[in-house]
Amino acid sequence: MRKHQQQRIFELLEILNEAHDELARQTAPKVIVGLLGDCQEFALKIGDYIEEIEGEGTRTVSLLEEYCELLYEVSVNLDLTNGVPKLRRQLIVITNSVKDELKQKKIEIAFFPYKASMFDALESIWLAAKDDPQCDVYVVPIPYYDLLSDGQIGQMQYEGDQYPDYVPITNWQEYDVEARRPDIIYIHNPYDNGNRVTSVHPMYYSKRLRDLTDLLVYVPYFVSNGDVSEAMCRTAACIYSHKVFVQSEKVRQTYIRVYKQLAQQHGFGDAFGKAEEKFQALGSPKFDKVVNSRREDYPLPDEWAGKMIRSDGTRKKVVLYNTAISSLLTGNEAVLHKLRYVFSVFSERDDVLLWWRPHPLNGTTYASMRPELLEEYETIVREYKLGDFGIYDDSTDSQRAIAMSDAYYGDGGSMVALYKLTGKSMMLQNIELSAAGTTARNPYAFTHAADDGSHLWWSAYSGNALMRMDKQTKVATYVGFFPDEKYCGWPLYGGALLSEGKLFFAPSAADAVAIYDIEAGTWEKIAFELSVQEAGQLFFPEYKFGDIKRYKNWLFFIPLSYPAIIRYDLDTGKIEYINKWIKQLEPYIFDKAEVWFAQSVQEGSQLLLPACNANAIVIFDMETCKSVVQTVENVQHGFEGVCGDAEQYWLTPRKHTEIVRWNRKDNTFTKLNEFPQEFVGGTYSFTLPIYANRSVWLLPKQANQIIQINEEDGKMTSFDGFPIEARPFYYTQMIENKIVTVSCRENQLIEWGIQEATAQVYAIVVSSDDDARMDGQGVFGNYNYEEHATSLNKFCEYITGRDRSSVNVEQQMKRVVQELTNFDGSAGKAIFQKSVQLLRY
Repeated sequence: MRKHQQQRIFELLEILNEAHDELARQTAPKVIVGLLGDCQEFALKIGDYIEEIEGEGTRTVSLLEEYCELLYEVSVNLDLTNGVPKLRRQLIVITNSVKDELKQKKIEIAFFPYKASMFDALESIWLAAKDDPQCDVYVVPIPYYDLLSDGQIGQMQYEGDQYPDYVPITNWQEYDVEARRPDIIYIHNPYDNGNRVTSVHPMYYSKRLRDLTDLLVYVPYFVSNGDVSEAMCRTAACIYSHKVFVQSEKVRQTYIRVYKQLAQQHGFGDAFGKAEEKFQALGSPKFDKVVNSRREDYPLPDEWAGKMIRSDGTRKKVVLYNTAISSLLTGNEAVLHKLRYVFSVFSERDDVLLWWRPHPLNGTTYASMRPELLEEYETIVREYKLGDFGIYDDSTDSQRAIAMSDAYYGDGGSMVALYKLTGKSMMLQNIELSAAGTTARNPYAFTHAADDGSHLWWSAYSGNALMRMDKQTKVATYVGFFPDEKYCGWPLYGGALLSEGKLFFAPSAADAVAIYDIEAGTWEKIAFELSVQEAGQLFFPEYKFGDIKRYKNWLFFIPLSYPAIIRYDLDTGKIEYINKWIKQLEPYIFDKAEVWFAQSVQEGSQLLLPACNANAIVIFDMETCKSVVQTVENVQHGFEGVCGDAEQYWLTPRKHTEIVRWNRKDNTFTKLNEFPQEFVGGTYSFTLPIYANRSVWLLPKQANQIIQINEEDGKMTSFDGFPIEARPFYYTQMIENKIVTVSCRENQLIEWGIQEATAQVYAIVVSSDDDARMDGQGVFGNYNYEEHATSLNKFCEYITGRDRSSVNVEQQMKRVVQELTNFDGSAGKAIFQKSVQLLRY
């Protein structure tokens, strides 16, 4: 007997109970006899239904037969005064028998995966369920459709024949979900009809499945590297599923917050469950797969195994190359150039083998969303398959590649989160670095510099190097490296500040504040707490702080993702962590994957800090360390930069183009978005703004023009003659009535004369010896980013020249497991046990 069948019997018995009430109200003998006959016929049908399921000989059917005898007695004597109470008492006895005798003996569980490559999101749950003798378990792969470029449904796909041999498959056409009504359904596709690339069969949309089971469970097909994208929290399965099991408490809190926003926006309240109960953090089966897998679990095809062996008989190091859809969509042609570059690197090496796993939807995505690039992509794939320097893996099992490889290279995303659990070395690819000898970034670029009057001092954006440049000659000198820091492709330091002959540097990827005494040529380091409570915001260890401000004898370190403002006392060396502003800002945060602040302005004792992740400004008093939050009404984005005077400030967007003018006196905000006709913005349009001569100047990151905004009327003007091709620009500063900026791409410093509206372009001159020092600054760790000093070739040299260090593995694991629930490989078991508990109670 299944639970829904038992429930059906209860419903039928309730109909009989209602018939008794009607019977008690009747007086006409003919009507009474007719009702009694109807009750008898109905009781017999209930008995037949029970015997169809349980067979003959049940006590409950015997009690129904006794009930029918009572009906006959009442129809003969028509004594309703005594007869109806007897019928009611007998019905209570029958109901209790149904509870005791016909209670659920087994739970039916259906797994509805659609792509075989994503079954790892459910597999460890299935493994736990199939071993439970109280469960009947079915794996029912469901069909899906590729969507055409116009959004129409294309060809139906079914992957039921692509699952591992040890997984028994039930054909979807043989499993009638409406008739069987499984007690628990597990799904991993969240979209229903909300995806532009694929759609599962509408029969399996979560909105429909919810009504065909007692417990619809959604387990995300992906895992996140820290927090989850808010877009993934707005999908149909997040609404219609009874329960959603996620990888960590941090991720759970994001789901809860976004779900509550959706409930308020669409007015469904708690109709689909209370957020705190719906979303539960029990870990991810995808992590189980990584933790529980070993190389010996995966026999390889002879062709693949042969490619792993060098001519001298030794094993090559294997690099897993993962390419994601996200970079495909944002990179366009650059992705294709990147693929050719990567393949050229490996084709020239005999000590490493490339194991390429393109995202299973890469080809489909090109066809539907980038059809003009599909032909070249398919050509690249064909050429790669013909080569002998790599493995092309489009199989459904990503875990095999994780287990068999020695290192990871490629895009971020779900695979990165999985690979971190292995403790092996990783490097995120830089799409812009796509030709041997080219640099994606100017190695001498910087985001902040300290000005001593004759020189600019900075920490190199792409390397471990303290640099100094003569402001007149533009000759740059490598002063030295930051001690006890390793450059792994992430910028070591952000903000730079000169105070009493010493340079202070705000740590970004570095683990300590650096102080350089210019006259003595000596270094000091200031350690700070690296494990401060993260307050629910996504913390990037590679982007801790972005700037430094001085007030009286305190230094204030302004966070990018670090969960506090640090105040450092120059006299006593005391460090204070101020984080009360986080709670004040939290109600206005709409993107927890964003950093806190990119720029601030100082107004007396106050710091004005526009938030990158919220439509708000934190006004922080450096004297008292107290703060208030000023919201920016009618704006649905965060802010990148701020500039202005004491009367009004100009806020530039973190993303896209809309400028906001803030009248500080009356606290009003005005949107400005009437750009010149030929203006084209981007996701990140502008670098930090400059206020000069009653105008605001916006230099481009991804935009195609330099923009001047007139303070009086807000009119925007663009200018020719600015070297747009050298964008993006990061550092911007007013020096001697000129805007000085540095190209992040080219080895160029540009001076923009605001009076004459002309640009002077200078090459940053670096000696060959210093250039060689910079080239050797890359020091690989477990988690790296591809840059000039940490190139793909150098990464290959690194992994071929080392064995896996248990210390590094432990450090990597320690960092990862703090973010996860049930990271020991037991998430699937925990999810299954919780599901059964919820079903029974």
